Amino acid sequence: MVFVALAIGCSLFLIGNLVLNAVDRHFAEQDADELAVMSEAVVDALHIGAGDPKRLNVALAGAISGHHGVYFQVMSQSGDVLYGTPGADLSQMAATANPTTAIHANDLEIWHDNGSTLRGALTQVEVMGEIYAVTTAIDIGFHLQFLQSFRRTLWLIMSLAGGITLLGPAGAFERKPTVLTPVAPS
Repeated sequence: MVFVALAIGCSLFLIGNLVLNAVDRHFAEQDADELAVMSEAVVDALHIGAGDPKRLNVALAGAISGHHGVYFQVMSQSGDVLYGTPGADLSQMAATANPTTAIHANDLEIWHDNGSTLRGALTQVEVMGEIYAVTTAIDIGFHLQFLQSFRRTLWLIMSLAGGITLLGPAGAFERKPTVLTPVAPS
């Protein structure tokens, strides 16, 4: 019975961790896709405003609109911040992240800024001979809240499933047979 309990417990623990990792990976892949689209929009704005600072500022200000919890920052090759969306300071991430040419889930960094948890990437792009560092980020607070709630629910379900599985053979849920007494024919 002890071996069965250990086997079931280990199996449920493994399954629970696999499910949690799959959900977390799914969120990271969704974020990478959104960050790639954001980065492309910023690069398009860099092309539109290249060579004209006023036009560049207007193009970058309109590059990403209507989204909540998304941020970006553009730095020149000399390290000057040319544009940054309000709400998050991406300078720390831009200074410490490894730049990439294409955004994938494995390239994403996670950091904290002003009570928010952000996931983002740093890309380097060349536009008309100029090299820019584009930092894009997403607030992942909602993902973290969901994962915390999901983790609690999943472990509760796994614990109940394990308990029911182990108690079942012990007779806790077995139906006792009813003893019938023969009735004499009349």
